Amino acid sequence: MGLTRGESKLKAEGTTICSYILLLSFVVGCEGAPLSVSPHAEVGLFYGGQIQRVQRAEFSRVHPPKLGFRVRVPPSNSMPLASRTIRFAINRPGPAGRRVTRRGELQVPEGQERLDHLLKVDENAPLGIWNIRVTMNEKILADRAVFLVRSH
Repeated sequence: MGLTRGESKLKAEGTTICSYILLLSFVVGCEGAPLSVSPHAEVGLFYGGQIQRVQRAEFSRVHPPKLGFRVRVPPSNSMPLASRTIRFAINRPGPAGRRVTRRGELQVPEGQERLDHLLKVDENAPLGIWNIRVTMNEKILADRAVFLVRSH
């Protein structure tokens, strides 16, 4: 014996409601589980607390660009302190058409999930392409080129 149209509709609505309840219980059950977020970095100009990813930055003696990078790491309890070391390399134009590379190392403090680092760009900074590479645990987080030009 088949179902009437009303019974069939009621059964379909019941199945849909059960699906929503099952999905909701799954989401609530997973709420306390830690998310595994891998470290990542952004390179660009700092402006208003954000990083603007740019390919070209205008340089002014009055207002030098706030060029740098921001690294975000997972919460401290998921990473040992020794693996919270960030290495960076800035490859920029140098004298006589050569390239100059400056390397540095930073430590993300315990309990901190974000690290901002501004690069020193003084008024005599060489113009041209500046390559910025940021690594953590031998993994490249960012590798970007920014063309630094003088503004008029």
